[in-house]
Amino acid sequence: MFKFPIIDSHIHMYSEADLEAIEKAALEGGYSMYTLLSSSFIPQSAPGNLSLAWAKLKHPDNVYGYATFHMQLEGAPDGEDLLKQAKQYHAIGFDGIKMLDGKPSVRRMRVPLDDACYDPLFSYLEENQIPVLYHSNDPIEFWDIRKIPGWAKDIYYYDWKEPSKDQITKETVGILKKHPNLNLTVAHFFFLPNTDEYELACELFETYPNFCMDLTPGWEMFQDINKRPEEWRAYIKKYSDRLMYGTDIGGVGNNVEERIKPLRRVFETDDVFPVQDYTCYGLNLDDTTLKNIYSRTYRTRIRKNEPAGIDLERLAAYKKELEERIENYKKIDKVRAIQDMERFWKLIKETEGR
Repeated sequence: MFKFPIIDSHIHMYSEADLEAIEKAALEGGYSMYTLLSSSFIPQSAPGNLSLAWAKLKHPDNVYGYATFHMQLEGAPDGEDLLKQAKQYHAIGFDGIKMLDGKPSVRRMRVPLDDACYDPLFSYLEENQIPVLYHSNDPIEFWDIRKIPGWAKDIYYYDWKEPSKDQITKETVGILKKHPNLNLTVAHFFFLPNTDEYELACELFETYPNFCMDLTPGWEMFQDINKRPEEWRAYIKKYSDRLMYGTDIGGVGNNVEERIKPLRRVFETDDVFPVQDYTCYGLNLDDTTLKNIYSRTYRTRIRKNEPAGIDLERLAAYKKELEERIENYKKIDKVRAIQDMERFWKLIKETEGR
């Protein structure tokens, strides 16, 4: 389908059925490798890290897995516990960390993203060059009931002023100011074309040597680049070795038709076409730029090594701790969460013994 091999850097996984859909999409899309992101940040989906371990064991040569943290969803997270988890996930064999703290609905309940409670975690991740994929912000339209697209209104309308998009952007940059060598990728182009922050986009790449962004939709980015089409196209070409392909697919659905084919069309043609409530403007990128975005950036800047192997003994120790965490959560169906945990553990053991 694509002109060159693909590494999808941004795929969500929640269940066995999800993995089947992802496997099918990867095959049809001609993917060489892909990165799965855990759902364990959500208390009800706490066993998500185990699901990723299973996927990595099932596809040891093709799947990178990014764990997420167990933490309270309000106030200041326990910085020492975050550090402990990061060390544990690294030792188990997860390939990176996925963080959702910058999602506006999450950030609203939490401390600033550059709060001191995160410093031990980011210092460790920076020192060990462990990749972090960070969701920060959402489109500016999500704060405006008059402009938010219809598909997002019931889920993502933010009927508050603080934190604003600008505030979340500044807090994210604040992380980099404290940890300038952090191996940090911000998802969805950091929503910078959305507010036409071209100068900031240039400054970030020129200032922070390990900072990257993925070009995973929101489709609004491929509409908003048309505010300065020549400048943004030149930017993507110049910094293509800091930009990555991703889809945000996950779950059972028509991922190829809804995500993968339109992305190929954006990158490889100059077509103008609708997706959701947006008009996408094709970038018609040259071969070198495509090769960087499709796979080379990931393998040269994010994960230079093959996917790490899973240490089953350490994973078993983590499972015991996970059960305790589930029991301590409030307002979740603990019985179902434990059942999910045991089901994924059974799959892990079956895959290990195949």
